[in-house]
Amino acid sequence: MQTDATVLDIPQSDELRFLPEGPIPIRDGVASWVGIQHGASSQVGSINLLEVSGNQSFETKNQSFELPGRPGFAFPCQQQPAGTSLPVRF
Repeated sequence: MQTDATVLDIPQSDELRFLPEGPIPIRDGVASWVGIQHGASSQVGSINLLEVSGNQSFETKNQSFELPGRPGFAFPCQQQPAGTSLPVRF
């Protein structure tokens, strides 16, 4: 069995590139990843939801949610409500 892999885009900002962790698949085309710390002296990090299009160009869209402290990981811990496509709790 052969599996194809594709390199995804690197985040645009230095803050999101500083100390990333993940990604963790949530569902087809969506993964979560964590920006553990947004810089050497930063007091914040973030959870991020990365959406990847299914077409040949693999375009990505990232939603970032800033958090206090240094989050280390993010796994969905509750099933999403009916009518939504993403988990509501991590």
